[in-house]
Amino acid sequence: MTKAEYRALVLRSEALNEKYRLGEWKNVPKGMTTPEYHALMARSEGLNKRYGLGKWSTASSNRVTTVATNGFSWGAFGIGAAAAFGLVLLTGGLVAGGRHARQSTRVRTS
Repeated sequence: MTKAEYRALVLRSEALNEKYRLGEWKNVPKGMTTPEYHALMARSEGLNKRYGLGKWSTASSNRVTTVATNGFSWGAFGIGAAAAFGLVLLTGGLVAGGRHARQSTRVRTS
């Protein structure tokens, strides 16, 4: 195969891949041209690089910051107290309902 024949084969193959969305062209969304898709991908990569996302993220941006507080956590206490109060109400309602059900099923004999 000559260089010209090989080049023609490569160009034809690339054109068919683009037409039938094969190879690197398969991810191009319907209704979007290949240049539009490539522009979108280039813009996305640029923004990821600018803001340190994806493969440009550094270990420092993945660090979790913890805040040490001095004193008692009244917010957590309030949530726990509300949950405990709800549990007491639920248990009391179940006990009262059980007593009422037993009393209504008794048969009175006179």
